[in-house]
Amino acid sequence: MVDINYDKWTVDSHSRKALHESGLYIEFSGFPSSSNFSGNPKNIPDGLTAFEQVRLIRHGFEVYRAAFEEASPALPVNAQKSQISAKSTENSSAPKTKITVKKRRRIVLDPQES
Repeated sequence: MVDINYDKWTVDSHSRKALHESGLYIEFSGFPSSSNFSGNPKNIPDGLTAFEQVRLIRHGFEVYRAAFEEASPALPVNAQKSQISAKSTENSSAPKTKITVKKRRRIVLDPQES
């Protein structure tokens, strides 16, 4: 059993990572307050039980959420989504065109004649 301090995390909000002193780091995507928030733990230290691994990863998520909330004022999820869609609309100068692809079926009566 390895002795781990679960509170020794460093958060880099620019690269969207949380790094533990043990070498474990978690790469995050999405916003913590949204339904599509996820994290991918990497470099899990050897010698940890499954319970210790889960506990360490959970602490990393909590630390990242807290750092994210400190960096940005608390907004309802709908307000965050509208800000994101407004930013994406600002970046696009051309109107969006809907493209539909229709595939036609080809009927072959005698496979040797094709």
